[in-house]
Amino acid sequence: MAQKFLCVYHDMIPTLEKLQPAEVGRLILAALKYDAAGEQPASLPGKEDLIWPMIMAQIDRANASYESKCETNRRNALKRYDRMPSDATACDGNQYNKNTIQQEEKKNTTKAKADAFAEFAGDNEDLLKALREFSSMRSKIKKPLTPAAQTRLLSKLKKDFSPGEWVAVLNQSVDHCWQDLYPLKTAAPAAQKKPKQYTTAEEYHSRETNINMSQLDKIKNLIGG
Repeated sequence: MAQKFLCVYHDMIPTLEKLQPAEVGRLILAALKYDAAGEQPASLPGKEDLIWPMIMAQIDRANASYESKCETNRRNALKRYDRMPSDATACDGNQYNKNTIQQEEKKNTTKAKADAFAEFAGDNEDLLKALREFSSMRSKIKKPLTPAAQTRLLSKLKKDFSPGEWVAVLNQSVDHCWQDLYPLKTAAPAAQKKPKQYTTAEEYHSRETNINMSQLDKIKNLIGG
């Protein structure tokens, strides 16, 4: 892989000054063609032909150094991301494509979050499902779980709730679109109805008799005895 430019070092000035302008021009043109496509001149008619082997050797050394640098960059990237991107067929200088790096970091974060849920839930599939549904709900309400928020979520489950409540507590927050976890709501006890009281026939006649006697007394008082 050749560089896309030609280096002409300052120490070449004394040598080039001994050549005619036309010879310098032919020499530079031949160097450019050789560096770009590996095309060697069939012959150079002037004194530049004596200098050409030295120029060609410098170009070969510069390209070898550039290829070594590109290979080192690729190997360092592989160590960091543990795989070679499919479009990384050329060295871009000193770093991989920025979008590729961001995509890798996003995948790593998502994978770490899923693994943390799985590690916490263990063999409890219901708990793992509840954790993932809570995370999905948070994303839908535009409050996605950051790694720090996820750590606090798992710590709160262990600290504030018994293992038997974990699934119900998570589901409660999902059902109500709550960002946090809260104690389970329990239904208020139904008000106890007073037992219906029944009046016996004797009590009814006694009450009716008492009312009639009272009314009679009032009437007697009104009419003067």
